[in-house]
Amino acid sequence: MTEISVDPSERPRASLALLDVLSEHAAAVLDRLDVRRDPSGTCLPIELARMLAGRGLPVYDPVLELEARAGGVVLGDKTQLATFRALSSRPDFGPSDALVFRGEVLLPIHGSELMEFWMDREGTIYRGWPASPPWDPEDSGFCAPVYASYITMFERYAFQREPWWGAAGGLDDGYGCSLTVHGHLIGEAMAQALAVPAFRPAWDQYARIWHGNAAHVEEASMPGYHVHTRADLRSIDDLVRALETIAPLMDRAPLDIGVPERALVQPGERETLRFRGLQPGDRPMDILVYGGPGSYRIEVHRL
Repeated sequence: MTEISVDPSERPRASLALLDVLSEHAAAVLDRLDVRRDPSGTCLPIELARMLAGRGLPVYDPVLELEARAGGVVLGDKTQLATFRALSSRPDFGPSDALVFRGEVLLPIHGSELMEFWMDREGTIYRGWPASPPWDPEDSGFCAPVYASYITMFERYAFQREPWWGAAGGLDDGYGCSLTVHGHLIGEAMAQALAVPAFRPAWDQYARIWHGNAAHVEEASMPGYHVHTRADLRSIDDLVRALETIAPLMDRAPLDIGVPERALVQPGERETLRFRGLQPGDRPMDILVYGGPGSYRIEVHRL
């Protein structure tokens, strides 16, 4: 049985059951955002185990642990954790409704209308949907691992709620330049060149983050979903430094480059550097750099 719902201000803080596994940073962000647990949206692990078994679903210890620690939590006003919520809202959900990844049944940990997050027996969290999502009617059966555990899920959630992260779900407007290298994981080299420190609490085998005042670097290693390195930068000088770092890869690594209008070339400026790279789709492009430190301008010629 679930507990009786209480006034939101009297619900326990979400951080309380996570203090021993989360970084101080993540716990503080959850408290600052006043993220709480709704006791009516969860149950005891033993009750969840009975519910799963009664529906012919496997019982995974990490799923029970997540329920015990974060069942009834809502992240970002839309991600309703965890498995009790998912099953309670779907009384007919059974083995044929679950996602399967490489032969293993995944259990839903997301009780919102579109079940989007799932967990395996090791605690790895996947993003996927068994039916077509509203934004892409042809994309059914998608599934890919995105977090090694609920710990890095919370860590990355907290990181993306810091002031440098914009309300639209991306970095704030101060990061006017961007560079994405598709299919290659070179975050370490990029971060060293830009002198950006690692944000290790959010690291796992699927993503690594480096963040500083001048730049944000993120590696995504999620086969079937995202495999890339992206740098968001505040200055054109740092963009040029990043281009120099990846120059040896440019003949085989498709790039996306974002340059603010103020960095576009003006008539009469002198070319100082030229890079030959690939666009997504392996089409060639030239990246021309004009001027010098403090006054660089960039022009992209798509060939």
